Amino acid sequence: MSPLQVNGNGATKPQLNRADEVEDLVDAVKSLVVPYIRAADEAAILRAQGRNGEGALSRNVLVESYRPEDLVKRLQFSLPEGQGRGKDGLLDAIRDVLKYSVNTWDQGFLDKLYSSTNAVGVVSDMLLAVLNTNVHVYQVSPSLTVVEKVTSRALASLFGLTGPRAGGITCQGGSASNFTSLVTARNSLYPATKTQGNAGPPRQQA
Repeated sequence: MSPLQVNGNGATKPQLNRADEVEDLVDAVKSLVVPYIRAADEAAILRAQGRNGEGALSRNVLVESYRPEDLVKRLQFSLPEGQGRGKDGLLDAIRDVLKYSVNTWDQGFLDKLYSSTNAVGVVSDMLLAVLNTNVHVYQVSPSLTVVEKVTSRALASLFGLTGPRAGGITCQGGSASNFTSLVTARNSLYPATKTQGNAGPPRQQA
């Protein structure tokens, strides 16, 4: 049972222990994620020799591949009812996801759109997950707004763009980037669309 705290009216309510819960889960997940990455590190020398490995490294670290219908049977995923399966159920699900996912840390991984992350990337993702904020306005993410501005100006300078308006914004993907560019170009060429929309000036009645 959670410890109780007394509020100003003398009533009691459960005391928050979210920090302890996060610490407990992070430690548990760390014990699953680190060996997953280490397996790719240990297989790297064998990849360089064109082998998958023998003995303890006989399993293909890159992916344990199954047909979709077979993987459905192996995972047996379902949305639990009521209180769910708790911590043990969560860790079991994470084990399965890691086991049957493509290990992008492996030297044999090559994709057209992305690669593996690195230690700094993992920590950065964890930080962003804890903040769970957005950079749409300065008031809700002051420090990340500064990071975005400094980074965008530095990237713009690599292309010789160093004027007072040099910089940019962070988009979540290629489609969002393309759409933002189109809106920016439209607003620059037709400023009235920002207030009047795309329909153009109102027509005169005959």
